[in-house]
Amino acid sequence: MKSEGIAMPLRRGNRTPS
Repeated sequence: MKSEGIAMPLRRGNRTPS
């Protein structure tokens, strides 16, 4: 779910897209 990183940058701390 890479979209999650771009669609929700606020949760970046929980899951970093890279």
